[in-house]
Amino acid sequence: MRVWVTRTEPGASRMAAALEREGIACLVAPVLKIVPTGHPLPGGSYDLAVFVSEHAAARAATERGDWTADAIVGIGEPAVAALTELCPRSRIAVATSADCVLRVLDRRSAPPRRTLVAKGEGGRGTLQSHLRQAGGLVVEWDAYRRVAAAPRVLPEAVDAIVCSSGEGVRAAARVWFAHQGSADGRVFVPSRRSEAIAREAGFRAVYVTDGAAPKAVVAAIHASKERNV
Repeated sequence: MRVWVTRTEPGASRMAAALEREGIACLVAPVLKIVPTGHPLPGGSYDLAVFVSEHAAARAATERGDWTADAIVGIGEPAVAALTELCPRSRIAVATSADCVLRVLDRRSAPPRRTLVAKGEGGRGTLQSHLRQAGGLVVEWDAYRRVAAAPRVLPEAVDAIVCSSGEGVRAAARVWFAHQGSADGRVFVPSRRSEAIAREAGFRAVYVTDGAAPKAVVAAIHASKERNV
């Protein structure tokens, strides 16, 4: 089995290494590139700072803005690792998704008054909308933008596709179908939302993993192989 890993670097290489340790061959060909926006990291004091990705945390490390936060959350283990280097004296919580952050906030007696959300341009604004509706001030930092790449992929050499986001699914679909890939090619996505996007894009064999971490993707691929034996 050979899997096309579409996610951005450095996560693509980490994913491929994890899959290959499990005997799954990989084609690493990201469909999106990360480009810094050049916007400065907003300074100030915050009750909560949320870094929605490893890319946002890594950009913050290069900016060194004058900011502090009572609570810091990274979405995904790579984001937390980058934040730990950036803020070694802070307690940093890990969340699997923005929805996970929302569930935690819903259990609090009072919402944060000031929140910094470090993210890429565009994307979902569910977390920000929730915080604002609760009466909080939200400062958004667009640390980077995603730019479409155009890898050359031969569908006949690929048995499955691994995507890590809805935007990644759309970009992978453009490449896949431009090269006459089959709608029945297996696609692994991290959420129900991404599954809906994959089906809208034309894929029929879509598998939802338990998040975008390599361990979850490996488990889903092995499970799909057993079902297709």
